[in-house]
Amino acid sequence: MPALSWRPSAAIPSALLLLPLLFSLAWARSNSRGLAGLPPNAASSPTTPIAIMGLMPLSDSVEKGKIGRGVLPAMQLAMEQILNESLLNPYSLDLRYYDTECDNAKGLKAFYDAIKYGPTHLMVFGGVCTTVTSIIAESLIGWNLVQLSFAATTPELADKKKYPYFFRTVPSDNAVNPAILKLLKHYKWKRVGTLTQDIRRFSE
Repeated sequence: MPALSWRPSAAIPSALLLLPLLFSLAWARSNSRGLAGLPPNAASSPTTPIAIMGLMPLSDSVEKGKIGRGVLPAMQLAMEQILNESLLNPYSLDLRYYDTECDNAKGLKAFYDAIKYGPTHLMVFGGVCTTVTSIIAESLIGWNLVQLSFAATTPELADKKKYPYFFRTVPSDNAVNPAILKLLKHYKWKRVGTLTQDIRRFSE
């Protein structure tokens, strides 16, 4: 992925500001598996790159690809901010992007290809499309990887027994219910209609 030209800014999205925190959590987990497979003496190297797997839709042909492409400038800004402030010395972050295309099969293949052919990743950043994110989040435990999502809001991912290594910076869809109830009570509405839809998890 070519370097972007945006300059560091104080207006960094919360998802990216949480990277150092998630890095610490992922690093703690990696200690139980031999520093996540890093080469010998890598931990003592002053220029040790720490690879992060960026999984999100990026293709122009996918509707939600604009979400992935839209967040790239913010990701670049955050990476520069972390680097300039030396928050992770003596390590540096190496964020690598993998296109899930918002497709279950392609997303899972991108995840496995990143593990097999890419560097040893310390954590996963991303997750936009619900079904793709759910599949990958359920697979994290097999590689002891932590995932941080900035867009997956499905309530299903709140199940910590099923997705113990998944975290997100956006609330679950269920979090809007208290606000809806307060709104109804405020206007004293007695009759309310709701529109919902059932989406089969693997229908995409």
